[in-house]
Amino acid sequence: MNILHITNGLSEGGVETLLYSFSKVLLERGHSVSILVISQNNVNLKRKFEDLGVKVLVGNFCNPYDVRNIFLIRRYLPFYDIIHIHLFPVQLYAVLANISLGKHKKQLITTEHNTWNNRRKYKYTRYLDKWFYRRYYSIIGISSDASYELIRWLGEERFKDKIATVNNGIEQQVRSKKTVSISDFNCSVNDFILVMVARFDAQKDQETLIRTLPLLPENVHVIFVGSGETLEYNRNLASILKLDKRVFFAGFRDDVFDILSIAHLGVLCSNWEGFGLSIVEYMLAGLPVLASNVVGLKSVVGWDELLYAPKDCQNLADKILKLMQSEVYYNEVKSFCIDRCGHFTIEQMADEYLKVYNKILKNS
Repeated sequence: MNILHITNGLSEGGVETLLYSFSKVLLERGHSVSILVISQNNVNLKRKFEDLGVKVLVGNFCNPYDVRNIFLIRRYLPFYDIIHIHLFPVQLYAVLANISLGKHKKQLITTEHNTWNNRRKYKYTRYLDKWFYRRYYSIIGISSDASYELIRWLGEERFKDKIATVNNGIEQQVRSKKTVSISDFNCSVNDFILVMVARFDAQKDQETLIRTLPLLPENVHVIFVGSGETLEYNRNLASILKLDKRVFFAGFRDDVFDILSIAHLGVLCSNWEGFGLSIVEYMLAGLPVLASNVVGLKSVVGWDELLYAPKDCQNLADKILKLMQSEVYYNEVKSFCIDRCGHFTIEQMADEYLKVYNKILKNS
């Protein structure tokens, strides 16, 4: 199969992580994979994908909302067997580009990567979403929560037959370079190290974890992995709270599993979430996990005891302390998480997507 993924950008994030692992499996199974990125100033990971064997096509405009991207997308549609769309506004522009092909239009597939977005603040945007989602052959939710919330938003029974769930998956092999040590992150062997791997943006809630630290013993440290628009705000907050020696901002890293290997607990604080791929990465690295009790994370974590009330610092602190103070409980949670990550393999995910791809080919 000759497969084209179209998305807004290739920088850090769950979509890019998913696309990388998925593309690797597709290439190993003999398929051809290309990715069209419509935002030309958002291609930090271009070389990484090209080294894998993916052909990366970059658009001519910086703003993903530039309507000229419709014509850019149209240019590439005829040359691929499978057209797989990710994120808005590409989801809208791809439909418009496809309609312009007339009788030569393609069967499109899109993945819904989240349980919420800004368009869902306004009732009138529901009509826009209904219009373009209706024109996809298949819509895949990355979790049961993502699928359910989309059906609820669209509010029409007929979408149930069009929307399916394929859980995100990751490679079940730890990719370790063993190039880090505890001292690299201002920690010592006596410290209890928390790690949170996530972009710094409105969706993520690093602030709650920072504000939780004063409620915990002095030897509890946090390593944040990621970059983004709210990084400076959180860096300043840590400084104001005099936590500079206990909080380390590692920025974007490509050695995440090495960092996880020196941590004791993986935390994901989110305001909303589609899946929370970092949770499965923590589990794969053998870490217990804690996450905010929001739609999109609950179904992935799979144990209510490991969820804290969103933005409730005391509740989060209590759960961290319980893990710190009981070795028996810590090991019980660790074993649960190691077993749990086996439910989310990249091979299972690829199998499910390829079933959809083959149906599209048969109906083309």
